[in-house]
Amino acid sequence: MEPPESRREDQLQSDFRELLNSKAGRRLFLELFEKCNLLGASFARDAAQTAFNEGTRSPGLWLKEKIEAARPGEFGRLLTEAANPRENLREAENGRNDHRARRDSDGWDAG
Repeated sequence: MEPPESRREDQLQSDFRELLNSKAGRRLFLELFEKCNLLGASFARDAAQTAFNEGTRSPGLWLKEKIEAARPGEFGRLLTEAANPRENLREAENGRNDHRARRDSDGWDAG
């Protein structure tokens, strides 16, 4: 019998893959990365502020870890999408921004 923690982690990875397959889920992750200041600097002149900034980043680092465990390389793809919103809009209009289709052609697990 599979340990409960292992089943929980498997379900969590499946849930992350499902969110990554939707535009809404991808937008949510990007918003959370921004709120967690994941890509910004934590350093501040005041040590207490630096500690606070690092605490703010902690959930973002956890999300990044879980995204990469669920689908390696996806964090980088999310950042590319965020950096190129016009290109993503054109791809969506042309029907080429379907993450499910890309997942299938790349052999990703359906989750």
